[in-house]
Amino acid sequence: VVQTIQIGVPQILATEDEVWAMPVRRCIGFVNPVAATLEVSDAVGGTFVPVDIDASDGRFETAAPFIRNGTGTDCTVVLKAD
Repeated sequence: VVQTIQIGVPQILATEDEVWAMPVRRCIGFVNPVAATLEVSDAVGGTFVPVDIDASDGRFETAAPFIRNGTGTDCTVVLKAD
């Protein structure tokens, strides 16, 4: 089961490689800690690639429909629609 991240609600991505659905196709997000590794894909079982995260504030943008935490370190993500 793939859960959807809600816009504006802090979501903890605590499990490495657990896939989450994005709420809208194009999102701006913020992640804490900024050293987190987020990965996105066009399919649940597809190839995941790292997202570019701004080291100064944790901001990232994506148009991919799926996201996951690529490491074992918990991170908190907050999304807003673009």
